[in-house]
Amino acid sequence: MFETYLTVVGRVITQPNVRTVSTGDKVCSFRMVAQERKFNRETQDWVDGDNLFVNVTCWRKLAENVSVSVFKGDQVVAHGRLHLNRYEINGEQKQSIELEARTVGPDLFWSTAVLHRPQRAAPVSDEAVTPSEVAA
Repeated sequence: MFETYLTVVGRVITQPNVRTVSTGDKVCSFRMVAQERKFNRETQDWVDGDNLFVNVTCWRKLAENVSVSVFKGDQVVAHGRLHLNRYEINGEQKQSIELEARTVGPDLFWSTAVLHRPQRAAPVSDEAVTPSEVAA
């Protein structure tokens, strides 16, 4: 089966919600909107175009990082596997666009960011590693 990957740039419209599922994995979800803006040459003004609403789901470490880094109103870039969720409410067929995110980050056009990388454990080895070997 083919998988479709998509990158969406837009604004977070719900506060990210993180929870732990029965397997012990964390999952974080939020909703975002990609809003089209067009310049109307006749009125010399920007006008709103179409909106694309997307439900974003993040798993495990990404879920933990998104839950403490992304907030409602933030401009973000989300990339992941796209699928269409079809369901029924009161006999009416509905559908929503779902993005299982592989990566989420701030849109640096609208903001700045300071990266905090987690400390990684030193490799376990029987031999001592000298600093010159690490730099090589």
